[in-house]
Amino acid sequence: MALTTLGYGAMQAGTVIQTVIHAFTDTTTNSTDSDADLTGSSFSFTPKLASSLLLISINVSIRMARNSNAGQGCTINVVHDGTAIQETPQDYEFYCYEANGSALIFKERLNKEVSVSASSTSARTIKLQGRPFATGDSGTLIVNNASMTSTIKVQEIAQ
Repeated sequence: MALTTLGYGAMQAGTVIQTVIHAFTDTTTNSTDSDADLTGSSFSFTPKLASSLLLISINVSIRMARNSNAGQGCTINVVHDGTAIQETPQDYEFYCYEANGSALIFKERLNKEVSVSASSTSARTIKLQGRPFATGDSGTLIVNNASMTSTIKVQEIAQ
């Protein structure tokens, strides 16, 4: 059984070293085919051990709309120190369509979990980016529509 020390004793692999929850309520609207930073999602995180694993969980309030029944979706990516982790290349990580009717409006919660090695004890920036599936027919992605709250949780875990 491997033990890691952090100034206050030994820890087994799998021990949670720290948990940080970042909440944001800023509204971001994106109606382009490019990733956009989600306003208010950016924050600094400093690992305590270079050998640890960072488990990043997101819970994002999304509103997808399109003046067509052809379908609408979106993708939200976790960006760690300038690099998207397990980036989804498609724009439809989350997708809905209406078989009958003429317009789409969906309000949902998108949950996702990714991990990355801490690699150092330097502070790093964690943020979210998102884009809609379709921009035609007034297609948009809105994060935190109507004063909703989204969260990013980082758990540092001993390895």
